Amino acid sequence: MLTKVRPDLNGVVSCPLCLREFRFGAIKELSEEHPVSSKLGGTGPTLTCRVCNNTDGTKLEKHLVSAMKAMDGLAGEAALAASWRNDKGNVSADVQWQLGTKEVPITIRIVGKASNPAAVDAVRSQLFDGARLTLNFNFDFIPERYWKAILRAGYLTAFEVHGYEWVFSAGAAQVRDVLDGKTAVPQRLVMEAFPHEEPSSPRIIMPTLLGGLGEFFVVLLRLVSKRTRYLAVLLPGKPGCDWDLLMRVSSNPGRTRIQTTPQGSPSELLIDLEDDPISRLRGIPPLTPAGGKLLAR
Repeated sequence: MLTKVRPDLNGVVSCPLCLREFRFGAIKELSEEHPVSSKLGGTGPTLTCRVCNNTDGTKLEKHLVSAMKAMDGLAGEAALAASWRNDKGNVSADVQWQLGTKEVPITIRIVGKASNPAAVDAVRSQLFDGARLTLNFNFDFIPERYWKAILRAGYLTAFEVHGYEWVFSAGAAQVRDVLDGKTAVPQRLVMEAFPHEEPSSPRIIMPTLLGGLGEFFVVLLRLVSKRTRYLAVLLPGKPGCDWDLLMRVSSNPGRTRIQTTPQGSPSELLIDLEDDPISRLRGIPPLTPAGGKLLAR
């Protein structure tokens, strides 16, 4: 409840993202929003104002969905959009990225409607033994906006669990500064996660205390496209913490394991962490290894 942290705001609902206040009579100005896009299997909507939902939410959602489609394509489970040019113009194609063997070949299908007809006709004379073809892939997302979308989903998950106590905390203000563009998007807060068993919930938030870093959250998000993937995002705890210090947690994620008992679950859950797939795709070098075990209770 908002009045728990702001007793002066009785009869008021505040958007957790922009903090604009709405009287109960203006509730129509609020809308339901899925922290993880419904296109990626997101459930459990929360309330944000229509402006935050229809502007930042929609814009960032596109980059998250496109990033997952790119991951599907690179795994050979969906077509990748590509193009190349010859002296007659542009040729667009769908590339099915497979093993590249005789049994499972990489296939290229020309998209005629999106290609220059003269350039398509010229392709035949350009394909011969020893020919070199340079393809440009269009993944249709910007990494910084993908990371911001994951950060936003983690923020709204923290709001679901901790309510306005989180929203009006120093840590939440740090995240909003990133979402609002006041602070550059930290690139090492997102990691790919591999739970040892199916989690009981599509979103799990794990309060964590680590020496030298203080309190922070690890939020596990389930995203469903052609395959089910899990991403873990690191968020400052309520007191806030230094972004650079927090990013050190992911300095060597291949040796990091989360050990937690999710709320309402009778059993412990183990989660292994790897580098963020988009960071790997972009070729971001790893930090100096720190390694270790991250225990989240």
